[in-house]
Amino acid sequence: MKLDQLETSTRAARPRASAKQRGRLLRGAQLLGLALLVGGIITALLPGGANGSVPTNGPVSLRTTGHTSPGPFSSGQNIDIVIAANSTMSRSSLTAAGYPSGAVPIKVLECADPRAVPANLPTKPTDCEPATIDSIPGANADGSMTITGFTVYALPDSVVLGPSNGTTCDDAQHACVIGIFADQNDFTKPHLFSAPFYIAPSSAAGSSATVTGGSTGTSTQPTASASQGAATAGTGGRLAATGSSDAMPWLIGFGVLLLILGTAGRRMVAARPKG
Repeated sequence: MKLDQLETSTRAARPRASAKQRGRLLRGAQLLGLALLVGGIITALLPGGANGSVPTNGPVSLRTTGHTSPGPFSSGQNIDIVIAANSTMSRSSLTAAGYPSGAVPIKVLECADPRAVPANLPTKPTDCEPATIDSIPGANADGSMTITGFTVYALPDSVVLGPSNGTTCDDAQHACVIGIFADQNDFTKPHLFSAPFYIAPSSAAGSSATVTGGSTGTSTQPTASASQGAATAGTGGRLAATGSSDAMPWLIGFGVLLLILGTAGRRMVAARPKG
């Protein structure tokens, strides 16, 4: 008789223990979902959005002395532009574009990308400021190159650069990009763009204290650290995905789903009759 009572008591206790375990799991899912949701929203609202802080687009990385810089840059600041191996500016691509043996000086300009969206990337010469032009003799055979000491400005800067062609880039509404061109006047020729970035206007911008003019770059093979984080080769007129921008909406959505399931599940468990 006592053995029967013990078995009955054990069977009755199992559902209660199982309910507690389900409750803990559902609470864990609820908290995880809330954390993903809040973290995703905070990250999306930070400067630069969910793109991550390193201004890298495909093979193009913007660097300050010794490290990649998250920006915003200062008007008049010198940066290095490191382009890893890519098919867009490779010797074979330049040869196919009509340049004998792929030999052509590479031009670099600061351009506008309003609101930092791919659809607003430059499509014509007037989208770039001609006064910011710098050049190197050519790219390496694999399309890699480094442009050192390129100066970025909060555009327009009429004091240093003279009359503007209308290119405006500085803040979040008027993002900047670096354009790397085989021919800056012909957008059908091979070209690349950096990821969008911002330039903080300074009190020295446009004055004699502003660094003027980028030094002539040199074409070199980038080291592994210089091209670290580079993805597939970018293409002219399209901004390659960078950082975690594409994944962030999925994480936020997953967080919302976990929060809903956890909350609904806990309510169902709580509503079940005890006994």
